Amino acid sequence: MAKIKKIDILELRKITNLIFEHIIDILEIESVELTEDMYWSISPKDLYDIEHEPKNLGIGQLYDDLDFLRNTIKDESAATPPMMIHLAPIFQFLSTQVNWYQSESETRSE
Repeated sequence: MAKIKKIDILELRKITNLIFEHIIDILEIESVELTEDMYWSISPKDLYDIEHEPKNLGIGQLYDDLDFLRNTIKDESAATPPMMIHLAPIFQFLSTQVNWYQSESETRSE
């Protein structure tokens, strides 16, 4: 029987802020070049059904995701939970682009 866990939103916010503080304050990275645009998207139904291979792959676009997210700055009422569907691919891309290994070794050698 699997354990039931809850996602603590306040805890997740703190973790996310700590990660961004590390990127900005320690690694001194304030922006990352968006070098990719299109990505594979898996429907939530298929994403969590590990018993079967995904049947319906879709395509997402990082440029569009970023535009949707930026609109929440202009219209804060658009900053609703469904916008996380655009945030997740940006976070995933960012996680592969912040070269923290190199940044840490450069910092240590100075």
